[in-house]
Amino acid sequence: MTSVTSRKMYLFLFWTVLFLLQDRLQRWCTPVQYADELFALLIIPLVLLAVLQKKRRFVWTRKRVLFFILLAVFWM
Repeated sequence: MTSVTSRKMYLFLFWTVLFLLQDRLQRWCTPVQYADELFALLIIPLVLLAVLQKKRRFVWTRKRVLFFILLAVFWM
């Protein structure tokens, strides 16, 4: 059984490789062109789910504010 950290690392590597190879994969398999839209649609509910699962007060740090600003720009 893998640890949570290694699973997150593999998920991060998967998305990174997918975004790097997306152009080549789009030519080979057209549904891949929706991978970045899928990522953008899933990131908000997954972040909210992670915050709710911790069941603690959400502290707004400078790092988190910057993350949400950049996420909003990406999402728009």
